[in-house]
Amino acid sequence: MVEKMISEEPVRIDGDFEFEGTRYPILRSQPILPLVSWNVSPHDAEIMVTVFLSDLGSALWANQPNPPNDMGAFALRAPENIIRAECGKEIDIWAVGCMTYELLAGEILFRPQPIAGLTPDESLLLLRYALTGETLDKTLVQQSRVKDQYFDREGNFVKAKANPYPHQTIQQRLANRSDLSAKQIEKAAAFIQSCLRLNPADRLNNSGGAYLHDWIDDAFMVCADPNNYPGPDHTHTH
Repeated sequence: MVEKMISEEPVRIDGDFEFEGTRYPILRSQPILPLVSWNVSPHDAEIMVTVFLSDLGSALWANQPNPPNDMGAFALRAPENIIRAECGKEIDIWAVGCMTYELLAGEILFRPQPIAGLTPDESLLLLRYALTGETLDKTLVQQSRVKDQYFDREGNFVKAKANPYPHQTIQQRLANRSDLSAKQIEKAAAFIQSCLRLNPADRLNNSGGAYLHDWIDDAFMVCADPNNYPGPDHTHTH
């Protein structure tokens, strides 16, 4: 489906620009499904299109070895950032998972509550444990610059022994908050869960894994009639 739309409306380039010695194309804005023109009147646009915005919060160069302790918006921070371990591009994959849920459900995925005896970071980490049902890998724990604050000698998160947050899956959360169909929820939840793995090495990889996920192929058509826009199983030829 994506390939068909691109072939019918090929990308139009309006010049280029230079950034740090490399030139990049400037792409012209073009209609989007269901063929809503970019210069439509504000009144018609309000009727036909609903836009949701989500903010990543901040960014830094990928070759910066250790991001600051508070890198990114609080609710989007990856577990390795919370425990001050080594961070890489995988923190972006985590943030994508959080933001995808937020755009679909209209609520922040991780919103810790004030709980006596827990710091905000501890509460945030407990929410991640409750949602994923996973534990942090011991090698990641050893990288933590504050491991004595969070973990016992065996590398177990001490406060997780009495986690006040109940376990609830992404699919359950979306079903409670979203008007998507059951099939759309299942595929979206699978994508989000693939992004939100506690251990960075288990997340969708940085070599195209996120773009190759089944849900991404037609995620932009969530408002369209699924009978008119079948999923990737019916549109791809290999």
